[in-house]
Amino acid sequence: MRRFQNAVIGAAALVSAVGFTSVTEAAPVPQGTVALSAERLAASNVHVQPGPAVWVNQFFGAPGMTPFDTPRLGFDYFVIDGLSIGAHFGLGLYAHNEVDAWIALIPRVGYAFSIGRRVDFWPRVGVGLIAGDAAGNDTGVLSMEGMFLINMVKHVDFEVGPAVDLPFGGFWPDAIIGGNAGIVARF
Repeated sequence: MRRFQNAVIGAAALVSAVGFTSVTEAAPVPQGTVALSAERLAASNVHVQPGPAVWVNQFFGAPGMTPFDTPRLGFDYFVIDGLSIGAHFGLGLYAHNEVDAWIALIPRVGYAFSIGRRVDFWPRVGVGLIAGDAAGNDTGVLSMEGMFLINMVKHVDFEVGPAVDLPFGGFWPDAIIGGNAGIVARF
């Protein structure tokens, strides 16, 4: 649990170092913006399950133990100022004693707004399906994220924040809680 606390403190320090503006200057992401993202390139998640919790770390595209720990591709479109509609897509293989494969498609909605000169906050929620052998056949999932987008250069943001995946249906018993990081291109 100590690593999770250090990650939260580090993320908060990074966001505060970029600098916040007053609430009156907060503005939503403009209508017509397209966001393409490589999500969960790095993840540190706790799998809350019957029995002891399991901590899983995944860094920069290395396969995770489960479909919930692996990188995903995201596409979002801002239909009005601040309001995004999109989805994230994941695909993976897991080889232990045998090879298991899965595919994930989770449509989502979000609202992004500026909280600083170079920082946006983008909470998102989605409901979708992870299908395949490694997902216990077909598993529904409710995915919730609260991402901070830190502008690195024009049109490119570093994305970091907490996420919760709550599987339902199928055979997956874990709730997954953790922190994730990725890269977002906005046009």
